[in-house]
Amino acid sequence: MRPKLVLQVVPLLLVAVLIAGCNIFSWTSGESTESLIDAGRSHMHDAEYELAQQKFAEAMEEDPTNSDARYYHAKATMRVYGFDALTLGLDLSEGDFADGDGLPFSGDNWSKEKANRLFQAMKIVYDDLRPIYFRQTNGGYDSSDIDLDLGLVAAIKGILFFRDTNFDGLITDLDFDLIFEFGESQSGFSIMNMMDYAAQGPPGAARDRTQLAAAPQPVDPDLAVAFNTMIDNIEDIIQESMDIILAIFAENDPALDPDEIEDVLDEIIEIVRMYKIDDGGDNDGDGYIDEEIIDGLDNDGDGWIDEDSNGYYDLNPGG
Repeated sequence: MRPKLVLQVVPLLLVAVLIAGCNIFSWTSGESTESLIDAGRSHMHDAEYELAQQKFAEAMEEDPTNSDARYYHAKATMRVYGFDALTLGLDLSEGDFADGDGLPFSGDNWSKEKANRLFQAMKIVYDDLRPIYFRQTNGGYDSSDIDLDLGLVAAIKGILFFRDTNFDGLITDLDFDLIFEFGESQSGFSIMNMMDYAAQGPPGAARDRTQLAAAPQPVDPDLAVAFNTMIDNIEDIIQESMDIILAIFAENDPALDPDEIEDVLDEIIEIVRMYKIDDGGDNDGDGYIDEEIIDGLDNDGDGWIDEDSNGYYDLNPGG
């Protein structure tokens, strides 16, 4: 009879220990969400932003639906990564694209390291704020408190995908260097490191770089598929960002002009569609299909460079 009694008592003891919360299986830190938020705010006051970010992250683990924890974690993240919303908003909305300015968050002032740092920050902040906007949280902050912030973050996050061209979540030397140019005389973008990508060929294949000077050479099919897929992905992400921005601005009177941001994103989508490689379409709308060689020249004289490519490149035109 004794073994039967033990089998009955042991489960009851386990249940009692679990209920008491003093066990190694507990998934909570023992601190309340509120105390963690208070500790994080204290670190923010003392400019200890990494410690603040850690405390707010712990609060989010305790209660993922707490809007205060999410809001302050987003705020601390911006500080940790060294960015502020006002400067980023000006960078996004003040570009005069008719005067030949490049894509926001690119160019000499935005190295890949800096752009990647902003990219990582925007992904974190976007994930923090999105549930608040879609009313999936409870607490002191609701959608009306963060909607403009989320609109700005969505726009920046979408634009930075132009620099993460292989979609591995990072902006590194493994990505295409897309240089955008907007202007009355010429617009479009060029790929500054096409030589490196053309030399790669299919995965694992070796090609003689000295042969690349002979023009024209066919773009490797794998490279063309990857590039066209990149364009499709970028368009989808920009459109998603635009939908969020317009939904936010529809109910607000923002300091940033939504029409300017929408015009920028629309123009980017329109331009990027032109650059698909050998897809059988008239991407630039000039009545011809796949007529350009990727050579940095305006072959058809329409003011655009290397758009509507026929699948060939010349890295040394005229040489």
